[in-house]
Amino acid sequence: AGAALSHASVEDVVFSQASFSPMTVFFKSYFIDCSFTGASMRGVVLDGARFDHPRLQGADLSGASVRNAVLTELQLQEGNANGAVFDGSVLHMSDFSRASLIGASFRDAELHDATFTGAWVARADFLRAKGVERVIGLDQSAVLNLPAFVNIGLGATLSQGSRSQSRSFSSSGIC
Repeated sequence: AGAALSHASVEDVVFSQASFSPMTVFFKSYFIDCSFTGASMRGVVLDGARFDHPRLQGADLSGASVRNAVLTELQLQEGNANGAVFDGSVLHMSDFSRASLIGASFRDAELHDATFTGAWVARADFLRAKGVERVIGLDQSAVLNLPAFVNIGLGATLSQGSRSQSRSFSSSGIC
């Protein structure tokens, strides 16, 4: 069994290269400007936790439960979150560049202005995800359950667009 760090409030602490045992629970904990760079967090439970500006570059979150969490400006570049569950989480302005997200779930997640450039997203599930039209670099051909609007001409925005581009679209004839 893992440690219980529930309801903790932590600021400016470095957990780089730390190893958390599977099932370590961070339920409803609050972390501000903390670094978990290269940390092993396989199978941890981050449900309901809040992270402001978390640095997790190269970290291993495979199989982690990150449900209904807030991870503002998450940096998970070159990390591993295969099979992780981010359902219902707020991931605004997060960077998943070159991360492995195979089989991860982003159901009902808020992804406004997130970056997925070069990320491995095979079988990742985006059912009812919000803000997908504003993500950068998502390989829409590899993921499951993208919201329907992606198939009405917004595909270029996902794979080639930038946050600063503006486009207008007509929705006539679409139910």
